[in-house]
Amino acid sequence: MVDNTPPRKASGVAWDRILGADGTVKKIVHDTTSGRYGITCDNPENGDEYEFYVFGCKGATKLSIWYYKGPDAGTWDLYINDQLDSSGYDEYDSSYDYAFREIDLTEDVPDGVVKFTMKVNGKNANSSGYALYIRNWVVS
Repeated sequence: MVDNTPPRKASGVAWDRILGADGTVKKIVHDTTSGRYGITCDNPENGDEYEFYVFGCKGATKLSIWYYKGPDAGTWDLYINDQLDSSGYDEYDSSYDYAFREIDLTEDVPDGVVKFTMKVNGKNANSSGYALYIRNWVVS
């Protein structure tokens, strides 16, 4: 019998945890300065891993993210269950600006608990930092 149940959707407004490049858990902060109003971590660095987990999204094919671009934002790659899904996302902008990104996943989301990781892999030459500012995310 074929399961034709449509994929369920999961959403959130925060990270489950942020790991530094050295593996330590970083403090998650709600940054409301300079009009950013996003969730990030204290002292953003290259190699930080922003993680969240979803359950019950088997078959989902997209990750949608509402966030802020900015002059101190980094570049990142997307991992699903520690496997690279896609890469090269640059969140630099000369000023803080609300943005939306929809990513077509290279493989459907598997069954069970699934870990999504946005790993900072550097920064734009014009950026002053490595921050990621999330507003909310949806897996669908």
